[in-house]
Amino acid sequence: RGIMLTAVRLLAAALANMATGLILLIRRLPIAKSATHGPLFSGLLRRLETPTAMPERWVAEAAAGEPAEQLAHGIDCGCYYTANLFARGQHYSFRDVAHFDSFAAALRRSVDAADAPGATVRASQEDEELPPNVSRLPAKERAAVLDALETEVRRRGGMVVASNARKRAISREYERLHPELWELSEDFLHPDFIRLVQGLGTSPPAEDGTPTVGGQAPVLRLLAPGAYVLPVFTPRFCRLLCEEVSHFRSSGLPRGQPNSMNKCGLLLHELGLTDGLIEPLVQKWVKPLCKTLPSMDEVTPTIDHQRAFVVQYRTGEDESLAAHFDNAEVTLNANLGLDFTGGELALFGPSGGVKPTDKPTHFHDWQESGVGHAVLHLGSRVHSALPISGGERLNLVIWMRSRTWRAEHGCPMCGETDRFL
Repeated sequence: RGIMLTAVRLLAAALANMATGLILLIRRLPIAKSATHGPLFSGLLRRLETPTAMPERWVAEAAAGEPAEQLAHGIDCGCYYTANLFARGQHYSFRDVAHFDSFAAALRRSVDAADAPGATVRASQEDEELPPNVSRLPAKERAAVLDALETEVRRRGGMVVASNARKRAISREYERLHPELWELSEDFLHPDFIRLVQGLGTSPPAEDGTPTVGGQAPVLRLLAPGAYVLPVFTPRFCRLLCEEVSHFRSSGLPRGQPNSMNKCGLLLHELGLTDGLIEPLVQKWVKPLCKTLPSMDEVTPTIDHQRAFVVQYRTGEDESLAAHFDNAEVTLNANLGLDFTGGELALFGPSGGVKPTDKPTHFHDWQESGVGHAVLHLGSRVHSALPISGGERLNLVIWMRSRTWRAEHGCPMCGETDRFL
């Protein structure tokens, strides 16, 4: 069995490398950019960039023997492969691959039945196998849900292999625009943020428990229970990172989507930015601050890994984000800027206590706080991004996680403690 799993991993890696090479070749062909043939090649690239070369259960099983490698890609629980799948504005969760396969087969039969003679009767019979929120959908929408779910399961199943192939291609071919970004400098950090962290414990906290420094106006503002607004980065750092993202987009190199909901953006570990930039930022600056915050002081000491990415919002692409909670104990979400209107952050209550009909309890206007300001919040806090109405907005998001906390309190996505890798 061990030999077979090794062979599967090697075959998956070889196929991923071949797909990556083909993606690079197609992107550089002049014909792929022409008005006549461009749409055709765009569709082909979307298919190639979705890892479909290996059945998802094979890839997942092969990767299961490498938990350290999966953890490096932000996967620490087996539920990753079939739980909280986002499709057509809703989340779907399945116990395992067999449960998903059963659901997909029933959904496929329902779609096929709707197109067959006697469709009304046959579709109603097949619909009995589906949950109400799906059976009530029109046949075309059910087909779209099925396609989106199967695509997402394939993406997750092949994510480690595909991401490794992208990292190798980026390491070989990408020419950095701002090499200084690959090592954290205090020049990147807002002076008020530096003053706040370095002065922790030197002054009594404010009435709401937030830390203060030297009796001056609070740098940290309580936005909602478990959520704070504060300056973190300088405008220069935000400009450099935005320019680097734009430079990478124009390179033609493949990129993975940040998560199941955000399709547009950049995974920073694939660019090699984790060790020199993100890790020291979290450990030296963000983590000490979180230890002093009443809502985060219990979980913060055991934070031991993180996942960082840049998300992009603009009209015609990702314009908004539905209500959700993060796969994180603590999240830092920082405004990097560009020109935009709309796109406010909406906050609800904690996960498990929010109904689909609930309205947001608090809002944060990114433009009001300014470039470099961030919202630091518990990952369990349900939130959404309101539609952007113009321009383009980039945010740096860091999910901070603790294996020790999860071992005791359960995975934030499935609530279980016995599926950790």
